[in-house]
Amino acid sequence: METVRCAICDSDRYEKTMTSMDIWVSRERFDIVRCKDCGFVFTNPRPAFHEIARYYGNEYYAYQKPAMAFHQTQKNGKRFLDYGCGAGEFMILKMNEGYEVYGVDIDAAAIGIAKDAGLNVRQAQPGRIDFEDNFFDEIRLNHVLEHIHELGSIVAELFRCLKPGGMLTLEVPNIASFDAKINRAAWRGLEVPRNLYHFSPDSCLALLKANGFGEIAYRTYNHPVFHKQLYYLKGCYTSIKIACHLKTGFPLWRVLRAVVTGAVNICRYSLHHKTEDDGWLLSVCATK
Repeated sequence: METVRCAICDSDRYEKTMTSMDIWVSRERFDIVRCKDCGFVFTNPRPAFHEIARYYGNEYYAYQKPAMAFHQTQKNGKRFLDYGCGAGEFMILKMNEGYEVYGVDIDAAAIGIAKDAGLNVRQAQPGRIDFEDNFFDEIRLNHVLEHIHELGSIVAELFRCLKPGGMLTLEVPNIASFDAKINRAAWRGLEVPRNLYHFSPDSCLALLKANGFGEIAYRTYNHPVFHKQLYYLKGCYTSIKIACHLKTGFPLWRVLRAVVTGAVNICRYSLHHKTEDDGWLLSVCATK
């Protein structure tokens, strides 16, 4: 484990806000802290780069074999990087759109699956990206920014690799969301310790601006409770499991309290009058 400073303002002044649990792999507890100077929220202490892989396990959703097939198509002359590509599902989609596609990931097994599918994927390196300056037209990080150990260095590297006028798109869980506020330590968006950072719109934009990005646009959004894939309710199951293990007392009472709290929070989420910045997912687009 390592103890770190704030990745945005480099302050070592922070306060603990809650303790959450890794419900899927290790059942270990991890502290969430808030920087006293800039308000950035992050996991601290956290697993170091060389030990984080064991917290993903073999069933991590992004590491499954791609279901999509590549279809030969006319090239559009643009280069695309999927940073944190997993086994390469989205890379195939962009190849089918005509892009010259590259991927980077930390997991050796996922990289092996991607290479077996004929994809150009490289091993992630701490603090650097091994591509030349002004190389990519588009870069994507889908639920990846919150996992990066050397955060400032990698964002600066992404800026360096992007062509002038090129576009960076990313999505992260929104710690400022209503859903995060009502579920607190049991919120499934915390995903400790895999999620090293817990972004709000303000902290995400501050990070991008500090590393040179301009023309930044963002939106937050929610999945409806009864979406056709029941995405939100699956997340609520995770929150209830975490809440059950965080509570103390007789096991049956822990379960009942967690279920009742979860049911109340689903109702609160459904009835909440949503505002601009409180969707539980934060989507950002920035240009160089």
